[in-house]
Amino acid sequence: MHRENIENTTVELNSLTKRFNDGSYIVEKIYQRDDEAWSKTQARQHLDDIIKWKPTVSIHLDSRPKRNNTVAIMDGQQRLTWWTKFLNNEFTLGTISDWEGHSIKRKTFEELDREVQEHILTMPIPVVIYKDDIMSDEDMAEKYLSINAGTPLNNAEKRKAMNKAMTETWATILKICPIFNNNLGEPKYISKSPDHEAYRSILDFVYQNFLKETAYVSRDAYSLEKQTLKANNISIEDEVVNRMMDSLNYVAESLEPYTKYTEHGEREQLKSLGIDNVGKGLLKKNHVRAFTFLHDDLVRRNYDLEPVKKKFGDFIIKTIRRNEERFKEWNRNDSGKSQFELHNYLLNGFEPVLKEKQERKLKSRIARNKRKSSVEV
Repeated sequence: MHRENIENTTVELNSLTKRFNDGSYIVEKIYQRDDEAWSKTQARQHLDDIIKWKPTVSIHLDSRPKRNNTVAIMDGQQRLTWWTKFLNNEFTLGTISDWEGHSIKRKTFEELDREVQEHILTMPIPVVIYKDDIMSDEDMAEKYLSINAGTPLNNAEKRKAMNKAMTETWATILKICPIFNNNLGEPKYISKSPDHEAYRSILDFVYQNFLKETAYVSRDAYSLEKQTLKANNISIEDEVVNRMMDSLNYVAESLEPYTKYTEHGEREQLKSLGIDNVGKGLLKKNHVRAFTFLHDDLVRRNYDLEPVKKKFGDFIIKTIRRNEERFKEWNRNDSGKSQFELHNYLLNGFEPVLKEKQERKLKSRIARNKRKSSVEV
Protein backbone atom coordinates (compact mmCIF):
# COMPACT_ATOMS: atom_id res chain seq x y z
CA MET A 1 0.00 0.00 0.00
CA HIS A 2 1.37 3.41 -0.97
CA ARG A 3 2.27 5.72 1.89
CA GLU A 4 2.10 9.47 1.30
CA ASN A 5 5.42 11.32 1.51
CA ILE A 6 4.59 14.16 3.91
CA GLU A 7 7.09 16.06 6.06
CA ASN A 8 6.01 17.68 9.31
CA THR A 9 8.54 20.24 10.48
CA THR A 10 8.95 23.73 11.95
CA VAL A 11 10.43 26.79 10.23
CA GLU A 12 11.27 30.13 11.84
CA LEU A 13 8.78 32.90 11.05
CA ASN A 14 11.48 35.15 9.56
CA SER A 15 12.63 32.38 7.20
CA LEU A 16 9.05 31.73 6.03
CA THR A 17 8.36 35.40 5.28
CA LYS A 18 11.66 35.75 3.39
CA ARG A 19 10.82 32.76 1.17
CA PHE A 20 7.33 34.16 0.65
CA ASN A 21 8.65 37.57 -0.40
CA ASP A 22 11.52 36.39 -2.61
CA GLY A 23 9.24 34.10 -4.63
CA SER A 24 10.49 30.80 -3.25
CA TYR A 25 6.92 30.12 -2.14
CA ILE A 26 4.45 30.92 -4.89
CA VAL A 27 0.77 31.72 -4.69
CA GLU A 28 -1.23 29.32 -6.85
CA LYS A 29 -4.79 30.48 -7.34
CA ILE A 30 -6.34 27.03 -7.08
CA TYR A 31 -5.36 26.91 -3.41
CA GLN A 32 -6.01 30.46 -2.37
CA ARG A 33 -8.67 32.39 -0.60
CA ASP A 34 -8.82 36.19 -0.59
CA ASP A 35 -5.52 37.33 0.98
CA GLU A 36 -7.28 40.34 2.50
CA ALA A 37 -9.95 38.24 4.23
CA TRP A 38 -8.45 38.99 7.65
CA SER A 39 -9.05 42.39 9.14
CA LYS A 40 -6.25 44.20 10.99
CA THR A 41 -8.03 43.35 14.24
CA GLN A 42 -7.88 39.62 13.41
CA ALA A 43 -4.23 39.92 12.36
CA ARG A 44 -3.36 41.69 15.64
CA GLN A 45 -5.11 38.98 17.64
CA HIS A 46 -3.20 36.29 15.75
CA LEU A 47 0.17 37.99 16.39
CA ASP A 48 -0.71 38.53 20.06
CA ASP A 49 -1.47 34.81 20.32
CA ILE A 50 1.77 33.57 18.79
CA ILE A 51 3.84 36.02 20.87
CA LYS A 52 2.24 34.38 23.91
CA TRP A 53 3.26 30.96 22.46
CA LYS A 54 -0.30 29.94 21.67
CA PRO A 55 -0.22 27.26 18.94
CA THR A 56 -0.80 28.42 15.38
CA VAL A 57 -2.27 26.37 12.55
CA SER A 58 0.32 24.77 10.27
CA ILE A 59 1.42 26.26 6.96
CA HIS A 60 0.78 23.68 4.19
CA LEU A 61 3.11 23.57 1.17
CA ASP A 62 2.88 21.65 -2.10
CA SER A 63 6.44 20.62 -2.95
CA ARG A 64 5.86 17.63 -5.24
CA PRO A 65 8.67 16.95 -7.78
CA LYS A 66 6.23 17.46 -10.68
CA ARG A 67 6.14 21.14 -9.72
CA ASN A 68 9.65 21.54 -11.21
CA ASN A 69 11.32 22.97 -8.10
CA THR A 70 8.50 25.39 -7.24
CA VAL A 71 6.70 25.31 -3.90
CA ALA A 72 3.04 26.39 -3.76
CA ILE A 73 1.31 27.65 -0.64
CA MET A 74 -1.70 25.40 -0.11
CA ASP A 75 -2.82 27.05 3.11
CA GLY A 76 -1.24 29.98 4.95
CA GLN A 77 -1.09 32.88 2.53
CA GLN A 78 -3.10 35.14 4.85
CA ARG A 79 -0.73 34.49 7.75
CA LEU A 80 2.35 35.03 5.58
CA THR A 81 0.86 38.21 4.14
CA TRP A 82 0.04 39.71 7.53
CA TRP A 83 3.34 38.63 9.12
CA THR A 84 5.12 40.42 6.28
CA LYS A 85 2.99 43.53 6.76
CA PHE A 86 3.82 43.58 10.46
CA LEU A 87 7.56 43.14 9.86
CA ASN A 88 7.30 46.04 7.38
CA ASN A 89 5.69 48.23 10.09
CA GLU A 90 2.35 48.50 8.27
CA PHE A 91 0.31 47.96 11.44
CA THR A 92 0.74 47.60 15.20
CA LEU A 93 0.29 44.83 17.72
CA GLY A 94 -2.95 44.66 19.71
CA THR A 95 -3.78 45.29 23.33
CA ILE A 96 -1.49 42.74 25.01
CA SER A 97 0.53 44.97 27.34
CA ASP A 98 3.89 43.25 27.69
CA TRP A 99 6.04 40.22 26.98
CA GLU A 100 8.51 39.16 29.68
CA GLY A 101 8.77 42.71 31.00
CA HIS A 102 8.94 44.42 27.60
CA SER A 103 6.18 46.87 26.67
CA ILE A 104 4.59 45.84 23.34
CA LYS A 105 1.06 47.32 23.37
CA ARG A 106 0.10 49.05 20.08
CA LYS A 107 3.70 49.01 18.81
CA THR A 108 4.99 48.46 15.30
CA PHE A 109 7.79 45.95 14.75
CA GLU A 110 10.53 48.60 14.66
CA GLU A 111 9.25 50.11 17.92
CA LEU A 112 9.70 46.83 19.82
CA ASP A 113 12.75 46.10 21.96
CA ARG A 114 15.38 43.98 20.22
CA GLU A 115 14.65 40.95 22.43
CA VAL A 116 10.98 41.00 21.39
CA GLN A 117 11.92 41.37 17.71
CA GLU A 118 14.19 38.31 17.97
CA HIS A 119 11.46 36.38 19.76
CA ILE A 120 9.05 37.06 16.86
CA LEU A 121 11.58 36.44 14.07
CA THR A 122 12.70 33.10 15.49
CA MET A 123 9.20 31.88 16.35
CA PRO A 124 8.97 28.21 15.22
CA ILE A 125 5.98 27.82 12.89
CA PRO A 126 4.63 24.32 12.14
CA VAL A 127 4.85 23.45 8.44
CA VAL A 128 3.43 20.47 6.53
CA ILE A 129 5.20 19.75 3.22
CA TYR A 130 3.63 17.44 0.63
CA LYS A 131 6.39 15.78 -1.43
CA ASP A 132 4.66 12.81 -3.04
CA ASP A 133 4.65 12.92 -6.86
CA ILE A 134 2.07 10.13 -7.00
CA MET A 135 -0.52 12.57 -5.63
CA SER A 136 -2.39 14.17 -8.53
CA ASP A 137 -3.65 17.76 -8.69
CA GLU A 138 -7.10 16.38 -7.87
CA ASP A 139 -5.66 14.65 -4.77
CA MET A 140 -4.09 17.93 -3.68
CA ALA A 141 -7.36 19.78 -4.21
CA GLU A 142 -9.04 17.27 -1.89
CA LYS A 143 -6.26 17.83 0.64
CA TYR A 144 -6.85 21.57 0.44
CA LEU A 145 -10.58 21.10 1.04
CA SER A 146 -9.94 18.86 4.04
CA ILE A 147 -7.39 21.30 5.50
CA ASN A 148 -10.06 24.00 5.47
CA ALA A 149 -12.78 21.78 6.91
CA GLY A 150 -12.44 23.54 10.27
CA THR A 151 -12.95 26.99 8.74
CA PRO A 152 -15.31 26.24 5.86
CA LEU A 153 -14.55 27.61 2.43
CA ASN A 154 -17.34 29.50 0.75
CA ASN A 155 -18.86 27.91 -2.35
CA ALA A 156 -16.72 29.92 -4.80
CA GLU A 157 -13.51 28.91 -2.97
CA LYS A 158 -14.55 25.25 -3.08
CA ARG A 159 -15.13 25.45 -6.83
CA LYS A 160 -11.76 27.11 -7.30
CA ALA A 161 -10.05 24.17 -5.63
CA MET A 162 -11.94 21.61 -7.70
CA ASN A 163 -10.71 22.54 -11.18
CA LYS A 164 -7.23 23.95 -11.83
CA ALA A 165 -7.88 24.55 -15.55
CA MET A 166 -11.03 26.57 -14.85
CA THR A 167 -9.31 28.55 -12.08
CA GLU A 168 -6.50 29.52 -14.46
CA THR A 169 -8.94 30.38 -17.25
CA TRP A 170 -11.03 32.59 -14.97
CA ALA A 171 -7.85 34.28 -13.68
CA THR A 172 -6.93 35.19 -17.26
CA ILE A 173 -10.39 36.62 -17.98
CA LEU A 174 -10.33 38.67 -14.76
CA LYS A 175 -6.98 40.07 -15.85
CA ILE A 176 -7.75 40.97 -19.47
CA CYS A 177 -11.46 41.90 -19.59
CA PRO A 178 -11.94 45.63 -18.87
CA ILE A 179 -15.21 45.08 -17.02
CA PHE A 180 -13.21 43.58 -14.11
CA ASN A 181 -10.49 46.24 -14.17
CA ASN A 182 -10.77 48.76 -11.35
CA ASN A 183 -7.06 49.10 -10.65
CA LEU A 184 -7.24 52.87 -11.13
CA GLY A 185 -9.09 53.56 -7.88
CA GLU A 186 -12.86 53.58 -7.59
CA PRO A 187 -14.63 50.59 -9.18
CA LYS A 188 -15.90 51.54 -12.63
CA TYR A 189 -18.22 48.67 -13.44
CA ILE A 190 -18.75 46.20 -10.58
CA SER A 191 -18.92 46.81 -6.86
CA LYS A 192 -16.51 44.05 -5.71
CA SER A 193 -12.73 44.23 -5.90
CA PRO A 194 -10.94 41.97 -8.43
CA ASP A 195 -9.37 39.95 -5.60
CA HIS A 196 -12.77 39.00 -4.22
CA GLU A 197 -14.30 35.60 -4.89
CA ALA A 198 -17.49 37.34 -6.04
CA TYR A 199 -15.77 38.07 -9.36
CA ARG A 200 -15.11 34.36 -9.85
CA SER A 201 -18.76 33.62 -9.06
CA ILE A 202 -19.82 35.98 -11.84
CA LEU A 203 -17.82 33.92 -14.32
CA ASP A 204 -19.23 30.66 -12.93
CA PHE A 205 -22.76 31.99 -13.49
CA VAL A 206 -22.00 33.42 -16.94
CA TYR A 207 -20.36 30.17 -18.09
CA GLN A 208 -23.38 28.22 -16.91
CA ASN A 209 -25.70 30.21 -19.19
CA PHE A 210 -23.36 30.37 -22.17
CA LEU A 211 -22.58 26.65 -22.08
CA LYS A 212 -26.23 25.63 -22.10
CA GLU A 213 -27.37 28.58 -24.25
CA THR A 214 -30.37 29.14 -22.03
CA ALA A 215 -31.25 31.35 -19.09
CA TYR A 216 -33.23 28.50 -17.52
CA VAL A 217 -30.47 27.27 -15.22
CA SER A 218 -30.35 27.21 -11.46
CA ARG A 219 -27.56 29.06 -9.66
CA ASP A 220 -27.54 26.70 -6.68
CA ALA A 221 -24.21 25.46 -5.28
CA TYR A 222 -24.73 21.84 -6.36
CA SER A 223 -25.32 22.74 -10.03
CA LEU A 224 -22.27 24.99 -10.10
CA GLU A 225 -20.02 22.36 -8.48
CA LYS A 226 -21.23 19.73 -10.95
CA GLN A 227 -20.46 22.10 -13.82
CA THR A 228 -16.99 22.83 -12.39
CA LEU A 229 -16.05 19.16 -12.17
CA LYS A 230 -17.14 18.50 -15.77
CA ALA A 231 -15.14 21.37 -17.31
CA ASN A 232 -11.74 19.87 -16.56
CA ASN A 233 -10.32 20.66 -20.02
CA ILE A 234 -11.52 24.25 -20.25
CA SER A 235 -9.11 26.87 -21.61
CA ILE A 236 -9.03 30.46 -22.81
CA GLU A 237 -9.24 29.13 -26.38
CA ASP A 238 -12.67 27.50 -25.93
CA GLU A 239 -15.50 28.75 -28.12
CA VAL A 240 -17.80 29.25 -25.12
CA VAL A 241 -15.11 31.17 -23.25
CA ASN A 242 -14.52 33.40 -26.27
CA ARG A 243 -18.23 34.16 -26.51
CA MET A 244 -18.19 35.06 -22.81
CA MET A 245 -15.30 37.49 -23.30
CA ASP A 246 -16.96 39.05 -26.35
CA SER A 247 -20.12 39.72 -24.34
CA LEU A 248 -18.27 40.93 -21.23
CA ASN A 249 -16.28 43.35 -23.37
CA TYR A 250 -19.39 44.55 -25.21
CA VAL A 251 -21.20 45.33 -21.95
CA ALA A 252 -18.14 47.23 -20.67
CA GLU A 253 -17.84 49.24 -23.89
CA SER A 254 -21.56 50.04 -23.91
CA LEU A 255 -21.29 51.47 -20.39
CA GLU A 256 -18.05 53.37 -20.94
CA PRO A 257 -19.82 56.78 -21.26
CA TYR A 258 -21.29 56.25 -17.79
CA THR A 259 -18.05 55.29 -16.04
CA LYS A 260 -17.09 58.94 -15.57
CA TYR A 261 -19.82 59.08 -12.93
CA THR A 262 -17.98 56.47 -10.86
CA GLU A 263 -14.99 58.78 -10.41
CA HIS A 264 -14.67 60.27 -6.94
CA GLY A 265 -15.82 63.78 -7.82
CA GLU A 266 -18.72 62.62 -9.97
CA ARG A 267 -20.23 59.78 -7.94
CA GLU A 268 -23.20 61.80 -6.71
CA GLN A 269 -24.32 62.04 -10.35
CA LEU A 270 -25.19 58.35 -10.19
CA LYS A 271 -28.00 59.16 -7.79
CA SER A 272 -29.69 61.20 -10.49
CA LEU A 273 -29.46 58.10 -12.71
CA GLY A 274 -31.12 56.02 -10.02
CA ILE A 275 -28.06 53.82 -9.38
CA ASP A 276 -28.24 52.83 -5.71
CA ASN A 277 -24.70 51.47 -5.25
CA VAL A 278 -23.00 54.86 -5.53
CA GLY A 279 -19.21 54.69 -5.31
CA LYS A 280 -19.21 50.94 -5.87
CA GLY A 281 -19.46 50.71 -9.64
CA LEU A 282 -22.37 50.71 -12.07
CA LEU A 283 -23.41 47.07 -11.79
CA LYS A 284 -24.17 44.46 -9.19
CA LYS A 285 -23.03 40.88 -9.61
CA ASN A 286 -26.15 39.43 -11.20
CA HIS A 287 -26.51 42.44 -13.52
CA VAL A 288 -23.28 41.35 -15.22
CA ARG A 289 -24.56 37.82 -15.77
CA ALA A 290 -27.96 38.98 -17.01
CA PHE A 291 -26.78 41.61 -19.51
CA THR A 292 -23.85 39.59 -20.88
CA PHE A 293 -26.18 36.67 -21.60
CA LEU A 294 -28.69 39.06 -23.19
CA HIS A 295 -25.93 40.19 -25.56
CA ASP A 296 -24.96 36.60 -26.39
CA ASP A 297 -28.56 35.56 -27.04
CA LEU A 298 -29.12 38.51 -29.39
CA VAL A 299 -25.90 37.70 -31.29
CA ARG A 300 -27.06 34.10 -31.70
CA ARG A 301 -30.33 35.50 -33.09
CA ASN A 302 -28.19 37.17 -35.80
CA TYR A 303 -28.71 40.76 -34.69
CA ASP A 304 -25.93 43.23 -35.51
CA LEU A 305 -25.28 44.91 -32.15
CA GLU A 306 -22.28 47.09 -32.99
CA PRO A 307 -24.36 50.03 -34.31
CA VAL A 308 -26.53 50.04 -31.15
CA LYS A 309 -23.78 49.75 -28.54
CA LYS A 310 -24.63 53.10 -26.92
CA LYS A 311 -28.34 52.22 -26.90
CA PHE A 312 -27.47 48.93 -25.17
CA GLY A 313 -25.63 50.82 -22.42
CA ASP A 314 -28.53 53.26 -22.10
CA PHE A 315 -30.92 50.30 -21.80
CA ILE A 316 -28.83 48.79 -18.98
CA ILE A 317 -28.83 52.04 -17.00
CA LYS A 318 -32.54 52.68 -17.59
CA THR A 319 -33.44 49.14 -16.51
CA ILE A 320 -31.44 49.45 -13.30
CA ARG A 321 -32.87 52.93 -12.75
CA ARG A 322 -36.48 51.72 -13.06
CA ASN A 323 -35.65 48.86 -10.69
CA GLU A 324 -39.12 47.39 -10.93
CA GLU A 325 -40.16 45.06 -8.13
CA ARG A 326 -40.21 42.00 -10.41
CA PHE A 327 -36.72 42.90 -11.72
CA LYS A 328 -35.41 43.01 -8.13
CA GLU A 329 -37.15 39.76 -7.22
CA TRP A 330 -35.77 37.85 -10.22
CA ASN A 331 -32.27 39.13 -9.44
CA ARG A 332 -32.55 37.89 -5.85
CA ASN A 333 -33.87 34.44 -6.76
CA ASP A 334 -31.46 31.67 -7.84
CA SER A 335 -34.07 29.41 -9.44
CA GLY A 336 -33.97 28.59 -13.14
CA LYS A 337 -37.52 29.89 -13.57
CA SER A 338 -36.63 33.30 -12.12
CA GLN A 339 -33.53 33.59 -14.29
CA PHE A 340 -35.61 32.65 -17.35
CA GLU A 341 -38.25 35.28 -16.50
CA LEU A 342 -35.54 37.88 -15.99
CA HIS A 343 -33.99 37.13 -19.36
CA ASN A 344 -37.32 37.35 -21.19
CA TYR A 345 -38.01 40.66 -19.45
CA LEU A 346 -34.70 42.06 -20.74
CA LEU A 347 -35.13 40.49 -24.18
CA ASN A 348 -38.62 41.94 -24.60
CA GLY A 349 -37.28 45.30 -23.45
CA PHE A 350 -34.40 45.61 -25.90
CA GLU A 351 -35.40 43.56 -28.95
CA PRO A 352 -37.91 46.23 -30.14
CA VAL A 353 -34.98 48.68 -30.38
CA LEU A 354 -33.27 46.30 -32.80
CA LYS A 355 -36.41 45.61 -34.82
CA GLU A 356 -37.10 49.32 -35.12
CA LYS A 357 -33.60 49.86 -36.45
CA GLN A 358 -34.03 47.00 -38.92
CA GLU A 359 -37.33 48.47 -40.13
CA ARG A 360 -35.73 51.89 -40.63
CA LYS A 361 -32.89 50.31 -42.62
CA LEU A 362 -35.41 48.38 -44.72
CA LYS A 363 -37.48 51.52 -45.42
CA SER A 364 -34.32 53.42 -46.30
CA ARG A 365 -33.26 50.67 -48.72
CA ILE A 366 -36.70 50.62 -50.36
CA ALA A 367 -36.61 54.41 -50.74
CA ARG A 368 -33.15 54.28 -52.34
CA ASN A 369 -34.31 51.60 -54.76
CA LYS A 370 -37.34 53.68 -55.75
CA ARG A 371 -35.18 56.74 -56.39
CA LYS A 372 -32.77 54.63 -58.40
CA SER A 373 -35.65 53.17 -60.47
CA SER A 374 -37.13 56.61 -61.19
CA VAL A 375 -33.76 57.90 -62.38
CA GLU A 376 -33.31 54.93 -64.71
CA VAL A 377 -36.78 55.50 -66.19
